[in-house]
Amino acid sequence: MRPRGAGVGRPKKKQKQCFGIEDFVFLFFTAASCGLCQGCDLCHPVECDPKEANAIEKDGMIYKQIGLEFKLTFVSEICEFIRMSCGLKTYTKTTTMFDPGNGRMKITLYNDDGGILANIQALKPACFAWGQYDCDLPLMLKNFGGSFPVHHLDGNKNNNIVSNGRIIPFKEHVAETKQTDQQKIKCIRNRSANIQASKIFSVILGEYNRVRFPNGVTNV
Repeated sequence: MRPRGAGVGRPKKKQKQCFGIEDFVFLFFTAASCGLCQGCDLCHPVECDPKEANAIEKDGMIYKQIGLEFKLTFVSEICEFIRMSCGLKTYTKTTTMFDPGNGRMKITLYNDDGGILANIQALKPACFAWGQYDCDLPLMLKNFGGSFPVHHLDGNKNNNIVSNGRIIPFKEHVAETKQTDQQKIKCIRNRSANIQASKIFSVILGEYNRVRFPNGVTNV
């Protein structure tokens, strides 16, 4: 009798999964570093040869080239990253990781030579790609470091979209966040004052009941 089931025939080779680029539109922004579109005609891209592209459109989403040592990596306004192969025939998706300790999204990027930039704040290369900065920056993304942090404009570190971020010098970031820290201290003091007032009220109420009802409070 012939055996049946999954063991019949030669085992199939596992194929490495890769994503094609049939649904990609390659674009060129003539003013790629001018930031998010503010109505400037130069901000509107035109279709171009893949090798000349500094932006990609996929499923209605625009991904801008990070640049510097990451010309093969593109990022959208909502911090989604894709990395093209050297031949621009396939791409891979780069996953961001949420850091519960500080509310920021982190990512590990591979540069065009295969070098690793590990555990970088995802919003930083995204802001750089979309022109969300107004200061002179180093020529290598890895050199941004703590000297050029990303400032969350609305103060919410969980709001990691490009329009809410801006790369600024460290001193400027300290000045921007100082007011927020003072507000936090004020809130803590107010909370402590409310707790203290509640305790004092409880003591007064207890003393009143002790004098008013020496035999204890009874329900009528």
